[in-house]
Amino acid sequence: MTEQATRPRAQADPSILTLEFRHAHQLIDPAAEGVQTWQVCLLASGETVAQARATRGQLWKAHNLGKRLADEQSFAAVAAEQLFDEDGELSPEYENFVDLPGNVLVIDGLRIDPPWDSPWIVAGLVSSIIDRLTDNQYAAVLPRVSGEAGDALLAEAGELLSAEPFSGNLLIIDTSLAFPKRAAQRVLEHLRSLAR
Repeated sequence: MTEQATRPRAQADPSILTLEFRHAHQLIDPAAEGVQTWQVCLLASGETVAQARATRGQLWKAHNLGKRLADEQSFAAVAAEQLFDEDGELSPEYENFVDLPGNVLVIDGLRIDPPWDSPWIVAGLVSSIIDRLTDNQYAAVLPRVSGEAGDALLAEAGELLSAEPFSGNLLIIDTSLAFPKRAAQRVLEHLRSLAR
């Protein structure tokens, strides 16, 4: 864990932060079944200070989930390439890595303004996204290594949330396990203490 991840930012009060989830799709659109993309905004006193993308893929709704995720033209495509084989089946590595393989939530595209660009704040954001968009049968996927500041913060947040490295590109939080839940609680307690 980096020094930045452990050092609180006094000027960034997390008690003024709220989340806004935006998602729109056509009422009747078979092509949208199984994959949904959410834009999640973090607001400080009503002003947007961060945005992230959450792409939720549900295997039971999309028989071709790997191809559908690959079509997203974002980090979801990188995840699809590693979680599914050429035939669109779950890769053996992925099936062995998580308890209940199938549903995925890919979080990427983070843009965040200072002074909010703390791994703890981002971990709180990621934890809230996972809490609202998944149940205990998901693999939440984050970027592991990247030159972009937002992806680097997502990777640090993943470490705070007990994400496990799946490959050189992917971190995975298995929502069926207890230790990510304990890590999310620890992040929430840390943010509450900063707000006091």
